[in-house]
Amino acid sequence: MTDANPAFDTVHPSGHILVRSCRGGYMHSVALSEGAMETDAAALAEGILLTADVSCLKALLEVREEIVAAGHTPSAEVPTNRDLDVAIERLLAHQLRPRPADRLEQPGFGGIGIGCDVGGWFDGIGAKQFPRAA
Repeated sequence: MTDANPAFDTVHPSGHILVRSCRGGYMHSVALSEGAMETDAAALAEGILLTADVSCLKALLEVREEIVAAGHTPSAEVPTNRDLDVAIERLLAHQLRPRPADRLEQPGFGGIGIGCDVGGWFDGIGAKQFPRAA
């Protein structure tokens, strides 16, 4: 249950954000490329949230399918395919914006990883500097 399921992996249209989820919709990890570090912080945060929404909904729809397969009717709170379709549309419409030129020279990470435990709570944010391309 704590392992990421590749079926739930979701990549932002820019290719700079990857969100992985576990069974039940728990976030496993977020990976950002070096290009993500060169974008506007607000747009990056929104991009992470939109990408995470799609990944989580993919995982929750698996649970919905299991409920239906067991002969039960999911409650109205359980997401539907329509919820996933709307989230995908929102994600596809999102664009990462470059950081303002006056901030491009500030030191930053080449990439960052964010992890959480299976309960969905952040138990720490690990940042790792990745080698920059020459």
